[in-house]
Amino acid sequence: MRTAGKALLPLGLLIGMAGMATGALTVVDVANYRTVHLPAREFADVRALDVRGIGDVVITAGPGSGGEGAVARVSFVETGGRTLASSSASVDASGTLRARQNCPVSIISNGSLTCGGRIQITVPEQLDVAIRTSGGSVRVKGKVGDLSIRSGGGDVAVDSAAGTVKIDAGFGRINVTDATGAVTAHSGLGDVTVTGIRGDVTATSESGRVIANGSGDVVATSDLGDVTVIAWSSAPVALTIETDLGRASTKAPTDPTARTKVTVRSGSGNVAYAAPAAAGR
Repeated sequence: MRTAGKALLPLGLLIGMAGMATGALTVVDVANYRTVHLPAREFADVRALDVRGIGDVVITAGPGSGGEGAVARVSFVETGGRTLASSSASVDASGTLRARQNCPVSIISNGSLTCGGRIQITVPEQLDVAIRTSGGSVRVKGKVGDLSIRSGGGDVAVDSAAGTVKIDAGFGRINVTDATGAVTAHSGLGDVTVTGIRGDVTATSESGRVIANGSGDVVATSDLGDVTVIAWSSAPVALTIETDLGRASTKAPTDPTARTKVTVRSGSGNVAYAAPAAAGR
């Protein structure tokens, strides 16, 4: 037993020394942390947008439509210590503007990213947009077209969309309002709010609260959180409402033969089908 104890002691010292060394490197990186704002660039004849990033992404849709003569404006912010993020943007033969921002991986920091960044793009309205980011928040403002977002972590907010919306977030809150197409939104860890949708809605969270409101069929589920669907109008719907451990409440008209179907389900939270938020829809 004593031999084993002696063998473990040097190992513990080595782990401590490694931690001290890593901590020292981290302090140096923080002390030399830089933020670089690259000059904005404009791209003409843009028909679609594809973004791949490592940090925050902000998309703003302004007047006009995509296609010949359509102009998009791209701004990058690069941050880091010894190594800054790398950024690029170009338009391919199909008219898709591809904006990219990535970061080298440091073995010393256990494979974590050693830098970060931000992408901010202004595009014409109703332009189809695809966004994929490994971390950071995503904000889409203005009436884009079809929208697809995949986020490794961070809040996602969509203010308006003229097409379908698909969002998959590893963790973080999702908030979607005022879309005219079907919306599918899922968060692994975070609240999901999808309201004012003129179409079908599927809103799911593995652990957060879910609030949904749409003119078509609605499916709202959470494994652990409370779930509320707000009725679109006073017209009855075919309702399925279930919870394993919480309370169930129905405050709006239902009819099992109705054409519109609403599902409200939670593993352990309360579930509710609430009366319309406002009259005259």
